[in-house]
Amino acid sequence: MYISVYFTIYLSIYLSSYLSIYLSIYLSLYLSIYLSIYLSICLSIYVTAQTSYLAAYLSIHPSLCAVIPNWLLLRFHYLCGISVLKYNQSAVLVDLQIHLIAKRIHRSALKDNLCE
Repeated sequence: MYISVYFTIYLSIYLSSYLSIYLSIYLSLYLSIYLSIYLSICLSIYVTAQTSYLAAYLSIHPSLCAVIPNWLLLRFHYLCGISVLKYNQSAVLVDLQIHLIAKRIHRSALKDNLCE
């Protein structure tokens, strides 16, 4: 009788410790992978939105185009958009096209201002 009680206690302690270790490792790995993917997607969407906002702001204010060179804007856009490329390549391409259209608007606005 005592042997069965000791065996039951030993088995319950062993199983509870084994399950707690297994669940903690499994949950920590699962949560870390899930959170890293989720946060990288959210961050890339946020950075792309901020870059689009910058391009839209500069298209509204063409006088800033003369201050900020083209290579700097394209470099900034490339660095911010490269993280989205892993998840949604078309979003980056569309965003880059919007940026290039905004730059064309800048140039035409500057030419109009210089001609006046």
